[in-house]
Amino acid sequence: MSSTQTIRLYNLLLKKGFDQSEAESFIEEVITRDEAKLILVTKDDMFQIERRLTSTMYQMAIGSVALSVAGMTVVLQIFFAAG
Repeated sequence: MSSTQTIRLYNLLLKKGFDQSEAESFIEEVITRDEAKLILVTKDDMFQIERRLTSTMYQMAIGSVALSVAGMTVVLQIFFAAG
C-alpha cells in the first residue's frame, strides 16, 4: 500500500470513529500486495498441494497392499511348512 493510500485509510478510520491508537494498530496490520504474494496461497498452490497429497496417499496405499501381501506370504509359508 502506498503512503498516500495509508494516509487516506488512516483518515477514513478516524472519520468512522476509531481513535488514533486503534487506527494506527489497524494500519500496521494491513499487508501490501507484495507481502500478500509471499504469504497467501493461490488456487494453483492448493491444486499442486492436493495433487502431491493424492499421489503420496496412492503410493502409501500401494505400499500397504504390498506389505500385506508379503505378510500373508510369510504366514502361509509358515503354515504350510509346519503342516
